[in-house]
Amino acid sequence: KAGYVFAGWSPELAPAEADAAYTAIYIPIDSIIVEPEPQPEPEPEPEPEPEDEYTITTEQLEGGTITVAETAAADETVTVTVEPDEGYEVEEVYVYYGETSLILEGAEGKYTFTMPAADVTVGAVMQQVYTISTPEQLEGGTVTADKETALAGETVTVTVEPDEGYLVESVIVTYEGTELRLEEADEDGNYTFEMPAAMVTVGAMLEG
Repeated sequence: KAGYVFAGWSPELAPAEADAAYTAIYIPIDSIIVEPEPQPEPEPEPEPEPEDEYTITTEQLEGGTITVAETAAADETVTVTVEPDEGYEVEEVYVYYGETSLILEGAEGKYTFTMPAADVTVGAVMQQVYTISTPEQLEGGTVTADKETALAGETVTVTVEPDEGYLVESVIVTYEGTELRLEEADEDGNYTFEMPAAMVTVGAMLEG
């Protein structure tokens, strides 16, 4: 019969008996529930092994502070922040490990490097900068310098502009009890001196 399937006999077949009667049982196909075979549970994915962390040590720094993470994994980008103290500026920032040493590039106090598979040490070289003072008012003219601060050994250019009727008699740089007279001007009338490792005051004597 369409839509039905043979399910058995009622009663169940037994050794043949005389005059025994049996009825065939059919059930609707839609009523048959096929239990799915149990599937094995999937094995859990193995957890990734933690990456090895390497130590970052900072050298003691005079003239500023270095901020960096204490550890990092290999190939991770590490940011180094260097903040100079007042009167200092950064000359260079470096990292070294084993026999390898690298000078880091950066801007605005931020420097980066790629962490090797090794412990590293980070350091910096600071330079002290010294102030250059010029008189706010000067009878007979003005004195200016091409910069307000300078490193020791840096060349400083001084410009003296006398008022009408005045002449430059001398240009003087003083620092820590030392007086340095600048007597020779270049073709533009400017004077130069090498910055000492001290704050300086620049002045001039004008004759009119």
